[in-house]
Amino acid sequence: MAKLKAYIKRITNQFKQPGLLPKKIWMFLTKLVTRIFIRFFSNSRHLFILDLSKGSDQDLYSLHNFENSSDYAKNQKVKTSKKIAEG
Repeated sequence: MAKLKAYIKRITNQFKQPGLLPKKIWMFLTKLVTRIFIRFFSNSRHLFILDLSKGSDQDLYSLHNFENSSDYAKNQKVKTSKKIAEG
């Protein structure tokens, strides 16, 4: 019960700050649109989404120029094994 009262008090204090409400609404709408976008496009067979956020390994998605095809194949094997290890 004490947690509920503290939560209600925190919410009412946030509504007392007029500049905070539009930011909260904007954050809610952007999260909602993002979830809808990902859910819609992840079910598509022709589109895919790469997670390039801060936590992902950016080297896995960069463009490289290779001298020959064997270097390219070795690099692809390393990348694939890293992706499989990450899950």
